[in-house]
Amino acid sequence: TLQEAAQEGSLTVTLGGGGWANVFVDGTKLKKTAPLRDVAISAGTHEIRVTNEALGLDVTQSVTVQPGKTVTVRAE
Repeated sequence: TLQEAAQEGSLTVTLGGGGWANVFVDGTKLKKTAPLRDVAISAGTHEIRVTNEALGLDVTQSVTVQPGKTVTVRAE
């Protein structure tokens, strides 16, 4: 609904070294891998984890998503 959409922001995840990585939001793995852009996410505070074991990448960051805004996590 429109009210639910107003309660959402979006998440963008970039990778400093290229390649791909799994993305978890509050412990739940997303179906898409990073890099990813403008994925809908509920407003509020979330824990974002970006991992790729082969690259030795494991970054966790807490982010606060504002309604209608995009938050970007850069994993290096």
